[in-house]
Amino acid sequence: MNSLLHIVGARPQFIKLAMIFRALCHRPGLTQLVLHTGQHYDTNLSQDFFNDLELPKPAINLGVGSVGTSIQCARMLEGICHYVQRERPRLTVLYGDTNSTLAGALAATQAGIPVAHVEAGMRCGNLYMPEEINRVVTDHLSEILFCASETARANLVNEGLGSREVHVVGDIMLDCFNYERARRPLSLDTLARYGLDPKGYILVTIHRAENTDDKESLESILSGLALVAATQQVLLPLHPRTKARIMEEPQLGRHLSNLKVIDPVGYHDMLTLESYARVIATDSGGVQKEAFYCGVPCVLLRGTTEWRELVDLGAAILGNCKNPRILAEQIVDAAHQRWERSTPYGTGNAANAIAEVLVRRVPS
Repeated sequence: MNSLLHIVGARPQFIKLAMIFRALCHRPGLTQLVLHTGQHYDTNLSQDFFNDLELPKPAINLGVGSVGTSIQCARMLEGICHYVQRERPRLTVLYGDTNSTLAGALAATQAGIPVAHVEAGMRCGNLYMPEEINRVVTDHLSEILFCASETARANLVNEGLGSREVHVVGDIMLDCFNYERARRPLSLDTLARYGLDPKGYILVTIHRAENTDDKESLESILSGLALVAATQQVLLPLHPRTKARIMEEPQLGRHLSNLKVIDPVGYHDMLTLESYARVIATDSGGVQKEAFYCGVPCVLLRGTTEWRELVDLGAAILGNCKNPRILAEQIVDAAHQRWERSTPYGTGNAANAIAEVLVRRVPS
């Protein structure tokens, strides 16, 4: 069977998958399979996104859920290995830098299935960060590498991967951003639901292990947000991982009293909240780019970023997550950030460029 297997497990991957799936769905003789690892199992982070993005139900959901990294990767590896051995796809497509990406790369390679990596070559330079390890290992196991920028291609060349099949296609999330904005106009009803005014709030997301698994870091960030909330409205869609950590450490919850904390929202609602925010503070790679595409200043709740172009342009700044007072000042002052408009990640045609390459590798 001339099938192509997409392996996803988390919100950003669903977004990237949506555009490529659409670009391939009318190609004759090609069957697309979607394996969901269940890394994001919360309805608002999983099923709502599939519905929002008009994606079909995955062929299989491994349902690994939220467990320790080693156990999670082991369960994914076992489930993916079993599935690819049974289905024998011609090619496996992986997205981004999650544990699902790493497990997919290992399982497909061990089964002799070629791997294509969307968002290849991204580097932040911190190998203590789980996502950086996942990126590096996946790239070195991939035959086809799709880069969002020339910087990403240069990173691959520097690691000796320049002889692989490397394509600079732009950022697939820009495709989805443009598609969603054209498909459904933004509505102020979303803001009204949460009692928000346009440009009257700070939008925050926190989910990365470097923040949630480090009590001091998480407390520092939450303390900084509490300082901001003394004078400005702060909206925090609370990620399940972050919520679990706060429940484990109840003293962290005291910093939330003046924040507007809500459950995670679907893709369209999130784009709306991003578009009308005064400032976005986030540790998410996807959200920092969406902030850029919305023209909203961004403070990164990290000491480094793989999307370095955003910092170089002045569209994003690296937050001081060790000093709550400085972080609060950075978030408040970010509202005055200005930067030159630029297109470091292409013009929104990544999905079609990727589809053309994939079709050549999985002939009808």
